[in-house]
Amino acid sequence: MKAVGENIFALDVGGAFIKSAFLPEGGRPASKITPFEMWKNPEKLATVLKGLKPKHGATMCAITMTGELCDCFKNRREGVWHIVESAQKVFDDVLVFGINGGLLAPKEAIKNYRDVASANWAVVPQYIGRFENDFLLCDIGSTTTDLTPVRGGKIS
Repeated sequence: MKAVGENIFALDVGGAFIKSAFLPEGGRPASKITPFEMWKNPEKLATVLKGLKPKHGATMCAITMTGELCDCFKNRREGVWHIVESAQKVFDDVLVFGINGGLLAPKEAIKNYRDVASANWAVVPQYIGRFENDFLLCDIGSTTTDLTPVRGGKIS
């Protein structure tokens, strides 16, 4: 696996949209929101991800998710497995963000599915917590609003 910081392609795989960001080393960052109704066609996820893959330079893919909650999956475990396996069909190196702030290898993420399922809300406050000690993060999305207090650089 490549070191974090080298041409990262990041995905937030949701049930209705996939948010992607490409952070090329020394280049210009790019982001995109792609409509994808997972519950209608979960078998097409790998194809959609392939279409989002940067043509040049991506050395690894970091993933967060909420799409595992779609009712096309029997449970969260199955949803996490499907998302991780779909990403592995497209990307050579895949890491999955865990609720405790670490990036997990695919097998570890599937095994510890509770740690990666719906962990996307924690990415931003954990990152900002490296630079700011005390704040309240407000993330207003299309269907939810997350208020996350951070004290001493840690989510409280």
